Amino acid sequence: MKILALVPYPIEKGPSQRFRLEVFIPYAEKNGFHFDLQPFYSDEAYSLLYKKGKFFQKIFHISQGALRRFFLLWSLAKYDMVYIQREVSPLGPPILAWILKFILRKPYVFDFDDAIWLPNYSSNNASFHKLKMYGKTKYLIKWAHVCSAGNDFLRNYALQFNANTVMLPTVVDTDAYHKERSVDKIENPLPVIGWTGSHSTMKYVEQLFPVFKELEEKYEFQVLIISNRPPAESFRSLKYLPWNKAREIDDLEVIDLGLMPLEDSEQDAFAQGKCGFKIIQYLSLGIPALASDVGVNHLIIEHGINGFLCRNIEDWKLDIESFLQTPERFHEMGIAGRRKILNEYSVRANLDIFQSLFNRT
Repeated sequence: MKILALVPYPIEKGPSQRFRLEVFIPYAEKNGFHFDLQPFYSDEAYSLLYKKGKFFQKIFHISQGALRRFFLLWSLAKYDMVYIQREVSPLGPPILAWILKFILRKPYVFDFDDAIWLPNYSSNNASFHKLKMYGKTKYLIKWAHVCSAGNDFLRNYALQFNANTVMLPTVVDTDAYHKERSVDKIENPLPVIGWTGSHSTMKYVEQLFPVFKELEEKYEFQVLIISNRPPAESFRSLKYLPWNKAREIDDLEVIDLGLMPLEDSEQDAFAQGKCGFKIIQYLSLGIPALASDVGVNHLIIEHGINGFLCRNIEDWKLDIESFLQTPERFHEMGIAGRRKILNEYSVRANLDIFQSLFNRT
């Protein structure tokens, strides 16, 4: 089966498409599937995407991406299906999806792993905010042959518009990439508390900075932030590392305790839509995790077994301090976490679900 995959970002650049599509491809191709990945953004466009200003350059690259999408319509005959990750185009109405559905009659899979129907944008791209047309998500879902959603919150939203919706978690390749971390990386001179993520979610971990500042008066430790942009403020125990694809796993393996804070509010629907990928990454390497008790996090973290769930800032302080007092107690939690990922959040455990998306019957 030959599948045209319309993805937002250059190959190996966007975490969503990396761990919801690209990670499956080597295994699916052994079973007769062939994927032709077509990014909307070029490498040059991607390098400008989150930079301040560059308005006319961004307009130029978005126009180029839209033209590439349009010309792909002429080659659709050679594909059996189309796979759409998150959106066909970042701006404007879902015209190409409408053409796929009603003019060309080409079935497509629609995959998403965030509450993308809600406004969420970088301050550097606020000029484009009104052009994003967030309401198009429901039509992309409605017209799809099948939808795959990253958690039950997203699946329940999609089921309002398309009964043929399945839950497919974001996964890691525990055989070839996210392997259990080596013993020499575990023995750090100081306990390392780590967080990885993009600048768009940095606000969540920055809420914990007062906790770290208070605890560093009593304990020696390091807080490692891995991101595409440094945090807005610093403190004595903080170390920042720019995210680097080539060093991604090596940098993560240094962490002894991984963090995934979110807004502790049931009203924060965007947080509810998160698929817990930070936790999945930590646990896959055998690193225990602390996370906000929000959304899918309580399904991945088994409280007291492979990490802890925090409901307020006091919980965060108590659990981080517990780790600093007895870090060896958390080692067994990391082992349990790795086992959880192997069984539920690995490529191996979810390959059949992924391949079933392309069943046209």
